[in-house]
Amino acid sequence: MQSTHAFAQSEEQKDSKNNAYRAWLSKSQPCIFGKAAASQRGCSFAPPEENEILCMKKGDDDLRDTIQDYRQLWKRYALEGRHSSFVLAVVGESLANETPENV
Repeated sequence: MQSTHAFAQSEEQKDSKNNAYRAWLSKSQPCIFGKAAASQRGCSFAPPEENEILCMKKGDDDLRDTIQDYRQLWKRYALEGRHSSFVLAVVGESLANETPENV
């Protein structure tokens, strides 16, 4: 996950980030259906990054609206038969380096 996080923090294009998430999920996802969806490009991602979240002027309301926008896009893709799963991945340096007992 550390290498995926380092890549996702760069200024790469969204498709490249999604490919990094797919690669990680197809190997590390405990659910076999999730692994299959990731390896067949059947996942939609909502990857709000830590710096984006911290800059949201309305806080939780803006974050909720952002996630809802990603969900609406996923629903459209699902209706078209393109995606079957939705992954919310909050990306941030402080989250990647935190230990479970401190979260």
